[in-house]
Amino acid sequence: MMIVDEEIRHSLGDRRFELPGGHPAHRRMRELLMSEVEIAEFESFHQENNQVQIRWNHNRLEELGLVTSRPPRGLISKSGSRPLWYLIGLEEQGGGEEGEINHSERLEQYQFRFDVDRLLANRAPLAAALATDGTEALAWYIPFHDTSSEWGIYIRDIGPRIIANRCFPDLLRTNPGEALELAFDFLFAHEFFHHISEIACTMLENSNLSNPLYRPYFDRLVSGDADEALEEALANSFALDFIHGKQNKDGLRGLMDDCPPGYRDYGEYQSKLHFERGLDWLASMFTGKPFSRSNRYTFGHGLFSHPNSVFNRMKVPLHETTDRSPCTPALPICIFNNIIVPEDIKNKANHKRTPPNARKQFWKCIDKLRGSQIKRNRRLEKLDRKDWFKFDVTGGWRMVLEQISPGKWVVRYLDEWDKYMRYRAKNSL
Repeated sequence: MMIVDEEIRHSLGDRRFELPGGHPAHRRMRELLMSEVEIAEFESFHQENNQVQIRWNHNRLEELGLVTSRPPRGLISKSGSRPLWYLIGLEEQGGGEEGEINHSERLEQYQFRFDVDRLLANRAPLAAALATDGTEALAWYIPFHDTSSEWGIYIRDIGPRIIANRCFPDLLRTNPGEALELAFDFLFAHEFFHHISEIACTMLENSNLSNPLYRPYFDRLVSGDADEALEEALANSFALDFIHGKQNKDGLRGLMDDCPPGYRDYGEYQSKLHFERGLDWLASMFTGKPFSRSNRYTFGHGLFSHPNSVFNRMKVPLHETTDRSPCTPALPICIFNNIIVPEDIKNKANHKRTPPNARKQFWKCIDKLRGSQIKRNRRLEKLDRKDWFKFDVTGGWRMVLEQISPGKWVVRYLDEWDKYMRYRAKNSL
């Protein structure tokens, strides 16, 4: 039995509202639905062609099979004993030619260990989301004040794996299941704090029904203004308290230190006293006051405290989302409309000293890539210089390609492995 049920939601009446435009769920909706072409062409949220707003729509995701709703969940125990919430099952890898986009490549989606930086380099929208929204790029909370039928905590399937690889690499090597569960626990606890906060504000709001509090406060929370993000700092501090082990906590601190303003201020609220003061300040913000250390709502932290009998019933609907285009850490998505092969590269490829197999495979690779539109290939690797890529022609030969405009490429280099490595170092690739 949940504390917040449909009867309570109905009783809110006209205090319920549609998600404001600044809510991160709208941005996540767009990312979840992105085609591979849109991912490949994405530069930043500030680019004109990447500013189109798409409203959050749970039912649309359900129709596409991109969201799975789970039974309502409560918080984990701080002692570390918790239900097995998150289990990632490996699929059997099917056949298919190298570079062919088919269902078998979805196995990469459930890869335990990968280079997070490489994933983000190949997935610009996800990298931009983390820079803009912090942990809300990987999980988000839809309040029960929302007018839609589905509310609760949403966990993006790539989220726990990003956190496990970035924050718990040693544990991931020895016990991947435990590492992924810890990562899931952290995301869930962060979002669960938003639920606790909504209940606290609603309790305060119920003392004077003529003065709705949560809607104007929530609009400020999701506005993107760092001065309104105290709740995000408290949510990170709250979630960190549920993770055991100094090494695991330190790993998460490294992640949170790189988050946007607000999120990264969690350290100010690590002690019990400072956390309670933060709750007092947050309660003051519920009443419409700006964040200020002088605006302390006396005993406001009491709004967040509940007896165990209530806290144990405080469960939240859980939903797991999947990107339409699987997040494949090792495979960049590129569009090949045309590939220019300069004369010096042609001469190199056709030279009598070039091994016959390298010569044959070079032209075969060019023909296969050229005009293929979207291409993911295990032999294609993004280099450090923007729009430059390395392609494995054979086991011993490499070519370097540059994308000079969207879909238009030129071959910059072709040679054997050791010479390629010297070329790469010399040109800071």
